[in-house]
Amino acid sequence: MRSSLSWLASLAIAMAPLQVRAKAEDAAVRSQALSLVQTSWQHGLPFGRTQDLGPAALPTFHAVLRDPNSSQLWANAASAIGILADTTSFDTLRSFVWDRFSGEVDTRTYKALLLAQANIGPMAASSPRALSYLEQTCRPKAWRKLAWQHGPRSGEALWQVMSEMSIQALSLSNSPRAKAILEELRGVDPPLVDRAYLDEAIATNQKVRSLGLREFMRQFQKEKGGE
Repeated sequence: MRSSLSWLASLAIAMAPLQVRAKAEDAAVRSQALSLVQTSWQHGLPFGRTQDLGPAALPTFHAVLRDPNSSQLWANAASAIGILADTTSFDTLRSFVWDRFSGEVDTRTYKALLLAQANIGPMAASSPRALSYLEQTCRPKAWRKLAWQHGPRSGEALWQVMSEMSIQALSLSNSPRAKAILEELRGVDPPLVDRAYLDEAIATNQKVRSLGLREFMRQFQKEKGGE
């Protein structure tokens, strides 16, 4: 028994530096994640830098999105969650859009809601649930039960905007089914959404499938003057 206890004590001593290092690395990721969402980015969050933080940053982004006192950071947090494309985060973004708010929302919250919907796209490449959700919500009438509104954006005008966010999300999904959904929607007559918007989404999706989402976003943000 004594030798067993001695072995366990030795193991604990040996593990201690590793645990300290892990805690330091976690703290570093939290600090970088907070810095990222606290910065105002003219052309959106830097895609590559956000991806490089990895899943360890998700708890920080989720905490920011849940915090009622951090509304100024919600848009960046929602974008970051989408960029990381962890399929376990789908319900976080979907619930933020559908369940969190009712009645009139302010402009800051409205922007975060749009970005939460649009940034479901990357995870839809590997999540059948997310892809099915986007397929359903790219049609304006799917938004009839939405409980919130923003100024003149209410009723059918708001449904149209939210369906466009779903289309934008599909355009960023590196999935053959996403392409098919966009093309099927393009063929609906009379059109449910603006055909020019759909044409742009289809063209974007082709680039994403050719280049990969990370490289597409790198080129896009470079052209816009971002990182």
